[in-house]
Amino acid sequence: MDLKRIKIGVDGETVDLSTIREFNLDYIDNVNSKSRHIPAIKQDSYGNYKYNFVGYVFSKNKILAVFPKNYIPVYEYSNITQFDLTLLSSVLIKYNRYYLSNNKSQDDNFESTFPFTAYYGIFDYFIKYGIYSANKSVVVGNSNGKILWKDTIQKSNQYISNGNIIFSPLYTKKNNNYENFVSECMKFVIHYTSTQYGFIISKTHYFKDVLNFDFILHRDYVINELNKAKLNSFKDIHKQLIDNLIDFFRSIKLAGQGLFRHYKFNHVWEDMVGHYLNNYFQQVDNNHGVIFNAHKEPLARKFSKIGFTPGIGSNNQYINLYPDHYLQLGDNQYIFDSKYYSKIDNLDHKQMVYFMLLRHRSNQTFNALFIPTFKSTYNELHIKLFDEFNLGKGESDKLVIWNTYLNVISVMKNYIE
Repeated sequence: MDLKRIKIGVDGETVDLSTIREFNLDYIDNVNSKSRHIPAIKQDSYGNYKYNFVGYVFSKNKILAVFPKNYIPVYEYSNITQFDLTLLSSVLIKYNRYYLSNNKSQDDNFESTFPFTAYYGIFDYFIKYGIYSANKSVVVGNSNGKILWKDTIQKSNQYISNGNIIFSPLYTKKNNNYENFVSECMKFVIHYTSTQYGFIISKTHYFKDVLNFDFILHRDYVINELNKAKLNSFKDIHKQLIDNLIDFFRSIKLAGQGLFRHYKFNHVWEDMVGHYLNNYFQQVDNNHGVIFNAHKEPLARKFSKIGFTPGIGSNNQYINLYPDHYLQLGDNQYIFDSKYYSKIDNLDHKQMVYFMLLRHRSNQTFNALFIPTFKSTYNELHIKLFDEFNLGKGESDKLVIWNTYLNVISVMKNYIE
């Protein structure tokens, strides 16, 4: 793939009118199951258009790749390589598969006109088991072919006629065409996807003996045959493979503009930060900020998103708090929140409320906000209250919140490892 054909953008950054027209961005939006329209671009208070998604838009001649906020400064767009493209797609695919496995449904904020999730399920099977059991045969009764006497004697009914033993039915060997068809579908899906999108996906393979048949044009026939094959499959792993193949052919588009993107990347950022904390977090120093290990050292106890109910509101509705990343270790508790922002300009009142309502759970509470940056990871003081404004004189009453800027690429790489 010629990288010159790829237009680069960053979520939240300005998009020019020529790009809007070339990729029809003003006509594209996500209409999710809640009937909410999420536009691909938004206008700021000055009338400038900004990207409002992370991912790809494919046209016949060019590709638009939009990276997460602060992934790269505008003046370095020309330095984007295939590594960056593969990293971006790998993150989107992993998050979508994670969401699907945990919620048993597609993420409303994820949109794809190409079934990458199904493809990765098929490829995972290929890596582990190879091409699906091609050229297998089955033993059937009353069919043409060489008689299998051992199976006939063991399985058939026996009758006496004129002093002779009659076996019915006679068992013969017959090729299982459905299994051969599944293997051909599998080879086509892997080869086709690798050929079309090998420049952005991390898992590819090419075959020289792909069946000369238009699987996409005749996808209704293909899906019907795969459903028949599923009825003849008995192992769950094989059924899952066929389900992924069916999903692939049901979802793939014949032509037109292609989309592969996420409209609410703050959810992805939160999940990635959680993984990063659980692998690299060391401690918080209230004079310097959050400290990370130089190498991966997974925590024995993990950060998680848990709920607290500190009170009740109108109509007897419970008031719930859900810090993004919470951990209690000994006498310390850590209350962290992910902030998918280009920058933080204002005081984060929500984090202050977390501290005020949860501080009595531990002797000392550490607070931090995690923001993406293209720079090396660094800390910046968000707020440190003067003593007269603290809620008491004990250590548990002293409020300090850090802005911790995490290098986006490091967080993304850790996520897909």
